[in-house]
Amino acid sequence: MMHYSWALATERAKRATQSELSPPISPKNEDDTQQHEQGQQLLLQQEANSTPVNSVSIAKDSTPKTPTKPSFSYGKILRRISNEIDGRDKTVKVIQYFAKVFLWLFLADSKRYKVLAARVKALAKQFSTTRKVLRLGHFVDPLATVLMLYKTTRAKVREQGLTRTVLEKPKSETWRDVTRNRLGDLCTVLGLVQDIADDLYCLGSIGVLDKVWADKSEPWSIYLWMVGVTIDLQENLQSIYDARQQLKQIAAEKGRESPEYAKQARKIHWLQVTTVKLGGDFLFCSYDALHCSFSDGFQAVTGLASGLAGAYKYLGKLIES
Repeated sequence: MMHYSWALATERAKRATQSELSPPISPKNEDDTQQHEQGQQLLLQQEANSTPVNSVSIAKDSTPKTPTKPSFSYGKILRRISNEIDGRDKTVKVIQYFAKVFLWLFLADSKRYKVLAARVKALAKQFSTTRKVLRLGHFVDPLATVLMLYKTTRAKVREQGLTRTVLEKPKSETWRDVTRNRLGDLCTVLGLVQDIADDLYCLGSIGVLDKVWADKSEPWSIYLWMVGVTIDLQENLQSIYDARQQLKQIAAEKGRESPEYAKQARKIHWLQVTTVKLGGDFLFCSYDALHCSFSDGFQAVTGLASGLAGAYKYLGKLIES
């Protein structure tokens, strides 16, 4: 769920800082002003009296050039993936669940493939721990958004009162928009608590904290993840519906060959990819939350589907940027 208030505040602060650091240049007194104006007049007279030199070449050089697309390089993409934590997490996730699917499909007979099965299990287990370690401290991002949300809500309550803030809606918004915004705020708060629970589970699993911390925080992490994924999935489906309505409007006004139509169609494509990822996450965490045990490969397949969709979306964004 995206929240732009923090980014907008940061951008406004940057602009204010830049305006303070680079004030407009102005003459110190009236004499400087007169000298400045006289100098400008002399320059204009010299330019008017002088003959243009090589005007044809200047005209050619002043012709606007068509911007060229940045060169595509697999090496640059791979370096960015390895340098960014999110890229590493998605890469490790695909390998982890590919190993689990391979183990489920081809190494079910542990007696026949005893050594290979043990190594693949160790790979999947260690990669799972690696992903948890990579995500340590991830609660900082939602924490900043929650603090901004708290300040905004507190200001509204002081100005309008608690009843009006909760029960009334702004005139410029519909109840559908208000509900979506409040669900998004709820999802952010739940995401913060879930990230803290994930960190406690990770630290308890690797022995930094007592194992009892891992045992207590794991159920919280599972249930909070399930609720958050449900809200995200509902919001994503709503976004697809809105984007398709906008696509129809663009097709009617500007045609299907317009750049706006292609851009909107691309947006819908990535929203659909996100739906696949969230669907895989929902099925995966539901299996744990409902204490299911009907198949060893269910979570392996759903985890791999979610991992592939997430990696595809991440790689696509890198290529487009």
